[in-house]
Amino acid sequence: MKKLTVEPLVTGLNNQRLCLLGLVRSAADQDAEAVIPSELVDFTPVPKRGQVRHTGRLPIWDIFDREAVEDGLSDLAVSFEGTADMLTMQECFRRGSDALKSDYERSSAILRAFRPSKIVTEHANRVVAWLGDFTALQLRIERDWREYVLRKFGADGVYSDGEYLTTDPDDIFVRVTFTPDISETIWACCDEDDLVEPKDTLKRIAEKYGLRLVFKSDLPSHLAYPAHRLTRSAIDFAVAVNSPAYIGLTRSTFSEMVGIYRPGGRNFAYNIPGGDLAIPRVPT
Repeated sequence: MKKLTVEPLVTGLNNQRLCLLGLVRSAADQDAEAVIPSELVDFTPVPKRGQVRHTGRLPIWDIFDREAVEDGLSDLAVSFEGTADMLTMQECFRRGSDALKSDYERSSAILRAFRPSKIVTEHANRVVAWLGDFTALQLRIERDWREYVLRKFGADGVYSDGEYLTTDPDDIFVRVTFTPDISETIWACCDEDDLVEPKDTLKRIAEKYGLRLVFKSDLPSHLAYPAHRLTRSAIDFAVAVNSPAYIGLTRSTFSEMVGIYRPGGRNFAYNIPGGDLAIPRVPT
């Protein structure tokens, strides 16, 4: 049987998930076997568009639970070693995006098979217990998102197809306060190293709206996140999935994946009226 795999995935964690979905679906399209890569790329974005700074690779099972993947994909032709023809990251990302649009239920089930590893889950559970009553928020005000909005639309704070796209903290927090029955404690899911505003400034802005913003760097030392960005992202994701309520935005793979991993949960989007992340939507 023909075997297919994918080149190193130089992109964020949840885009890597989408590429793995694309690999599995591409292999099924061709009556081939999907060979899941043994490593994931850990990287740091840099200001110039299209460039990244590699910080190494991690074993895929540091991030995902192998047993869950094997069980969840048991009805598909999937293996975990061997030589295979190489698909590009772009090919797999496009196929994964198309699969979510055309066959949401089946594709969501495949994605949920890539459950966080036990180490990631245990760390996230300790953070959730420490936070107590909280709401997880994707605080999407990193430099790369602002650059994307400005490049594509020429301004920050614009409407596109009914979605409000902004990196203005006041714009975001005032919309968060419209979400019903959320906690005043807000866990910030974000890349702290790439924020467009200092964390202390963001905390002061949140306080104006009655919100207490908590970052990863506020955790006590025994809960400190590891150095790898990919692992930090995986723990953030697991905290969001296990939060009492989650608020994200529709044009985000991170938020879309949270909605997929917790169907029926209290999932909200701050950037559309009556936002509900149960709506299948893939970023363009």
